[in-house]
Amino acid sequence: MDKIQQVEKKSGVPLEVALDTAGSGLYTWYVVITSGLIGFAAVLSIQGMAFAMPLAGCELELSYTTRGIMTSMGFNGMLVSAQFFGFLADNFGRKRVMMFTQAATMVVTVLWSFAPNTTALGIILFFNGIFLTGTFTSAYVYVGEFCPSDTRSKGLLIMTAMMSTCNIYLPAMAWVILPLDLYIPVIGDFVFTSWRLYIILITVPLALAMLLLSKLPETPKFLYVMGKHEETLEIIRTIYAVNQKKNKDEFPISSLCQNSEDEISSKVATDGNQFINYFNKMMRDIAVLFTKKYVFFTLVSCFLLFSLVGSCNASIMWFPQETGRIMKHYQSNDIFNVTLCDLMEGIGSAQSDCNINYDFMYAGILLGISEAITCVIVGLWGLKLDRKILICICSFLTAAICFLTVFLTSQYLIILCLASIIVLLFTMFPVIISIVVELFPTQLRSTAASLTMTSSRLGSALGGQALGILFDSHCRAGYFGMTAFVTVAGILCIFIPTGQKKKQEV
Repeated sequence: MDKIQQVEKKSGVPLEVALDTAGSGLYTWYVVITSGLIGFAAVLSIQGMAFAMPLAGCELELSYTTRGIMTSMGFNGMLVSAQFFGFLADNFGRKRVMMFTQAATMVVTVLWSFAPNTTALGIILFFNGIFLTGTFTSAYVYVGEFCPSDTRSKGLLIMTAMMSTCNIYLPAMAWVILPLDLYIPVIGDFVFTSWRLYIILITVPLALAMLLLSKLPETPKFLYVMGKHEETLEIIRTIYAVNQKKNKDEFPISSLCQNSEDEISSKVATDGNQFINYFNKMMRDIAVLFTKKYVFFTLVSCFLLFSLVGSCNASIMWFPQETGRIMKHYQSNDIFNVTLCDLMEGIGSAQSDCNINYDFMYAGILLGISEAITCVIVGLWGLKLDRKILICICSFLTAAICFLTVFLTSQYLIILCLASIIVLLFTMFPVIISIVVELFPTQLRSTAASLTMTSSRLGSALGGQALGILFDSHCRAGYFGMTAFVTVAGILCIFIPTGQKKKQEV
């Protein structure tokens, strides 16, 4: 009987077909959930400062300009290191890079909670961003290379929905921890206060994410490109056995193959200085992305992430400050009747806002709930639309809301619009990434994802700092500029070549 089954097995099957044959099930969703938790912990680290800033800014006596710099410092670090970690993930493995960067992030987070002054805080946040790059980039590629083609976009959206719950966790934890009257003298004038405890608690999800990831292997696609064909097939057999609740030996494929594109050797030269060899290969990989075959994909993806994700992260960074300002004005005035820009342009001294009322954290909790629900809805029903149509709809709707926000004079409508902008932009991110993953061959995917995500971090860093500067006297210009960027992105996304998916996939 075994001989008959062996004869019936197919050989030389493309890797993507083998993954599709393994199907979706418990193994696939363990990967998605683990990656979602990894992303969740990473987002906590990059956005944690935004919720801690009202209290930390008062303790360290930071101006609003400095607060804007501090909240975007992590994105500056991510901007510097994005391409480097993408290259490492393409050459040494997605899992290995994630394990290293998460361990480094845990160390940096502990140091972060003990930062004694503004300079130290800025340096630590910068290095935090550097290490988080490897986690973010590799996590999305990791999911994309484990999921079969029919559930890849859904898996990425579920992963993003898990990540979005950080916007429930962060304000909820802030509401509980930050008001604590914690005052523990450590050394000299340094005192351990509640916002420092808030930061150090971020290490708990990081540790859990590392534990879950340690139980998983490297992605099949990466291993195959590295020449580990038997190991790749064994992993896919395991995926099949867990997903289909069958024996490994029943997997109907005996050997694998890939498109010639993905069989290009990923190895660097063995002679000469190895650092120089790796650097040269990284430059070659980047150069390939700007060849005639890929340059259009690369440039469009870069602009989409620069404008959409950059606008999203800039909005998230300022959401606690904006909602806090709105709620404070509402509670101290019988009639609201002011616009958002009236409030932000009249922001005055940063120290004047140190009498903090944490009721505005409720808006952050509701925002996180809305993001998670929207991601699930898009994952279950929204993907029945063509993905570029979905991006276009969300882009134009976001632009309209962004434009409308500056004219509203109702506190509830303003907060609703600010939250809607973030939710819509946040939901588009995994949809764009799912397309990027499919447009490039395996040995270039992390490099491509890193390059395009570098654009998103550039947009995030510039957007967050620009809004902080413009709030002083040109608030409306800031929101009109965001409206223009998102509108152009919606027009450009029409030209995303999703129809070429099968040609590019492995």
